[in-house]
Amino acid sequence: MDQPGLCAVRRFVVEALAPESGQVRLDPATSHHLLVVCRHPRGAQLIVFDRGGLEADAELIDVEEGCAVLRLCSAPRSAAVRTPRHLVLGLPRGPALDHALRMAVELGITHLHPVLAARSVRRSDRADRWQRILEGAARQCGRADVPELRPLSPLDQVLPLLPDALACFVGVPGGPRLRPGPGPAALAIGPEGGFTPAEIQRALAVGWQPAGLGAWVLRTDTAVAAGLALLAPDPGPGAPGPS
Repeated sequence: MDQPGLCAVRRFVVEALAPESGQVRLDPATSHHLLVVCRHPRGAQLIVFDRGGLEADAELIDVEEGCAVLRLCSAPRSAAVRTPRHLVLGLPRGPALDHALRMAVELGITHLHPVLAARSVRRSDRADRWQRILEGAARQCGRADVPELRPLSPLDQVLPLLPDALACFVGVPGGPRLRPGPGPAALAIGPEGGFTPAEIQRALAVGWQPAGLGAWVLRTDTAVAAGLALLAPDPGPGAPGPS
């Protein structure tokens, strides 16, 4: 359900925005949500976005074989998050993971790296479900882009990949307060119980910096929200990107 006050106009994901055709066709699942769940009337305005940062105004003009056909009412415009933010997330239990994913989208991450850490809950790769959560959160919060979901990987495989291009911070109980600069950054948050001391040492050895998130023990989803809120704010769509 869309939240009142956040987006006055409903938003829907499309595979691509092709302004030369002047139309887009929604997939069956999205069409069902538009036509049956939302009961969206013909001619009423909506916004479509393509996961990559482009969005456009549109209106429903037809239904073909159960799929909604929309007319583009404006040229596609860029509304992507400009500052790269990576979240390395040790898999917690189901509800905490769902909450963490939604809050991460709302707080501007651009890349999500789900990882298996020593204390992670062992589960099968549910990338399709995680992708749906990311897209739904982007739709509700007004983003035109969807964070890039990287494959589920062991923590030690991901840690060395990021420090060369990003300021990287790993959540450490009692660590120094997170004080990032204005540029691209990454944050690593462990599962319930946090990262083990050995995992933290391996992160520090490849260039990650320790970062504390307060005096108390935080749940994984709370730590994600607290840590991402402390990262340098994104300038937002239309503002100059980082130099």
